[in-house]
Amino acid sequence: MTGGARDASARLAAAAKDLARATRRLDQPSDSYAVFGDLLDAQRSLEQVLRQLAEWHRSTVKGVHYADHHEESTLGVMTASEELDLAAQQAEGLNETLSRAYGGTSVVRWFDGDEEGDRERPAAPGKAEAIAAASAVPSDLDNTGLYDMTEIFYQHGFNELSIVLRDLLNAVEDGDV
Repeated sequence: MTGGARDASARLAAAAKDLARATRRLDQPSDSYAVFGDLLDAQRSLEQVLRQLAEWHRSTVKGVHYADHHEESTLGVMTASEELDLAAQQAEGLNETLSRAYGGTSVVRWFDGDEEGDRERPAAPGKAEAIAAASAVPSDLDNTGLYDMTEIFYQHGFNELSIVLRDLLNAVEDGDV
């Protein structure tokens, strides 16, 4: 693991430490949604890395990649590939858990203001805003590529539709429509 993979893993370790420090306090409450999305993307990539490393260890050749007559080396390669397979399975479970957390935070209306007066719930959108938002969501969903239609895509889409439908119904109830 020299060059590209080694350098990339060192950058990942440094970035993870930076993120651990940065998430002690968020600048804006709504930043949590973006952080979850980036974290979920990173976790999916980590799962892929674990699977690739497991496969790489399985494909190594005694005498070419490690010592031929060194039983501990053979055992170490076998142990690494089996444990990496297990780690990849656990990473898949973590992906599902993070996906649910991401879906949960996607419906929260955060208060991002700094002053106490900004902490009141924002006014519901009026007729024009509610119709515009409701019209935009289906076209945004339609423009999604086939391979981007993951479980999180459907959770996020459902949450987005729920929000615009609630705003439309509130506009109707308030007599704006």
